Amino acid sequence: MADAETARLCSQVVHTHFGPLTANVATVLLHRGRLSFPQLLRYTRLKPRTVRATVLVLVQYNLLWHAQTDEEGDVLEFNTTECLKRLRFGRYVWIVENMFGNAVRRRDRAACLRPWKTSSAGYNITTIDI
Repeated sequence: MADAETARLCSQVVHTHFGPLTANVATVLLHRGRLSFPQLLRYTRLKPRTVRATVLVLVQYNLLWHAQTDEEGDVLEFNTTECLKRLRFGRYVWIVENMFGNAVRRRDRAACLRPWKTSSAGYNITTIDI
């Protein structure tokens, strides 16, 4: 469970990056601590399908941990450290642009449109563009 200021900041970050429904789930987890899925449904007052989708998104971005304990069973816990790291993403982009110039921005857009690149041998390989 996070302190009040960290919980508020993480809620705002999640709201900005993922929207209000995901922020609702994150806020409940930040204020209540570890919760099982039925408890999370009860506290958020959202449909199970919606909560399941938001949990999936948060897990994919490593903002939510899943644990299994003997006492509580399957529980979900919010990862505040990873959430606070998301605040630095803009600075990372700024540093890379200063190091490599605007070519990075053009390359990044092209990589988003074409995530798979074919090698000269004809095999599909993934590209990691910085």
